[in-house]
Amino acid sequence: MKTLRIEEMTWQEIKVAMEQGYRRVIFALGSIEQHGPHLPLVTDTLLGDVLAVRVAEKLGSTLVAPTIRPGCSEHHLSFPGSLSISSDLLAALARAYCHSLANQGFQAIILLPSHGGNFATVKRILPELETEIPAKVVGYFDLVEFTRVQDAIAYKYGVSAGESGAHAGCSETSLVLNERPDLVHMDQAQAGFVGDFLALAQNIPSSSAGFAIKWENFSPLGVLGDPRPASVELGRDLLEGLADHLAAFYRIALG
Repeated sequence: MKTLRIEEMTWQEIKVAMEQGYRRVIFALGSIEQHGPHLPLVTDTLLGDVLAVRVAEKLGSTLVAPTIRPGCSEHHLSFPGSLSISSDLLAALARAYCHSLANQGFQAIILLPSHGGNFATVKRILPELETEIPAKVVGYFDLVEFTRVQDAIAYKYGVSAGESGAHAGCSETSLVLNERPDLVHMDQAQAGFVGDFLALAQNIPSSSAGFAIKWENFSPLGVLGDPRPASVELGRDLLEGLADHLAAFYRIALG
């Protein structure tokens, strides 16, 4: 197949793909929010697009629906251009996707949050979707584990967990460099908060719109991590490693 993205296919092509066994669909839940002075607001959505396709390729027989955006980004709204929707609206959009796809005959639907503020919503709605959607619905929602996998890959490049970062740090910057280097302004890259975000995250209460914090309280730049060691090579390895991790999780969840 020339593409797995259903938005790039005709309905006839999708019908043929389904007849050939493509009965699963994956979609990411991204955001439109600040990512420091060096990355575009579309970062989480872009990475959701790329990860969803790579995971679909690894799973096989899986198509890719458009990434939902914006997401739950209330904690970024003091930065110009950032957009946010409520957890309930994000849940409603995901539910509408699932109903649409299941009613067309897709047998499994896979949710992939690519923005940290969306993980809590995916976790909350999964039990509801599992009972009301006439298809198998699975989703990933372990933000701490996702960050650990990312940091372990970055560590192989001599990048510390603090530099790897949870937002616009070395890891995210490397991922965007690998996919869309034209959108990265490395001449503007600066270190932000480089403390232990995993310990921080485990003590941050969740709100209905992601995290009950204001990002600027940790970094006036909006950066958690240090983007300056970023590289295309690290971005390539991160994409493969994270996609491997997610695909392994989904294989077990799908049964």
